[in-house]
Amino acid sequence: MVKELNISRKNLFYQLKLLKDKGVNLDNKYYSDGRIKLKPKTMFSRLNRNIINIPKNKNSLHFIASSDNHLGSPKQNINNSYMMYDYCINNNIHINLNCGDFLSGKKPWWNNCSTIALLNQVERAVDDYPYDDSILNFIVFGNHDMAYLKQGISLQDILCNKRTDMIPLGHNKVSLSVKNDVISLVHEERFRNKLYNKRLVLSGHKHKYLVHSKENELHIEVPSISNVPVDSYNVTPGFLDIKINFNNDKFKDVYVKMLMCLEDKLLLVNEYSFEYNDEEKDIFLVK
Repeated sequence: MVKELNISRKNLFYQLKLLKDKGVNLDNKYYSDGRIKLKPKTMFSRLNRNIINIPKNKNSLHFIASSDNHLGSPKQNINNSYMMYDYCINNNIHINLNCGDFLSGKKPWWNNCSTIALLNQVERAVDDYPYDDSILNFIVFGNHDMAYLKQGISLQDILCNKRTDMIPLGHNKVSLSVKNDVISLVHEERFRNKLYNKRLVLSGHKHKYLVHSKENELHIEVPSISNVPVDSYNVTPGFLDIKINFNNDKFKDVYVKMLMCLEDKLLLVNEYSFEYNDEEKDIFLVK
């Protein structure tokens, strides 16, 4: 539609918002190459927000994982997000899975956080955060983002109305369908135990990179992209480059690169691979 009308995706977004204001109910369908397709939404429509569509003839998904931006904090370091976007553009990556605390929410030195202060914070974040027509940000909200919910502010509505590239998925834990498998995003690790599917779990909150694995289950702790310290120790900001290969539309293996944001440069500091074993095992019946 963007090509046919010869307009930017932002322009199309605002034109469609006018239709929505007139009562036309539209739904977005998201693709691994950053495309968004629109169709009329009915009561029988699937929840397309929780699906990353991959072409049938493609057997891989390449994306980045980031977390704990804490936008609005003095230590947000928006420059890191711009470096992350440059990396995506240079490496043909169109999906960013964000593991929470996208916004700073209630600042620790405030006794009370007013509604106006929170609204100003999210307005600045929407304006400052980088934008590219071909990059989609799937976001689960964390404990800092909960400050908005407690003040009766719907972050989901604000982001959906302000940015077509920001796809809010909900609070604390969500699952994304990818072919016939699932990527789960949680903010705090404690929500991982409440997941039905733990094949691939990405979590934030701790501001550092760690990997935990066992047979056919991989849990990756995603580093913070901000400079916000945790428990009085400084963090090394960065993000992850992750590639999943599929076999029969199920996860076959996962390759992870940890990239550190060092001033105005990116440094590859770690590589990790994990292989799933989903082959059917022979069952021997004992008589």
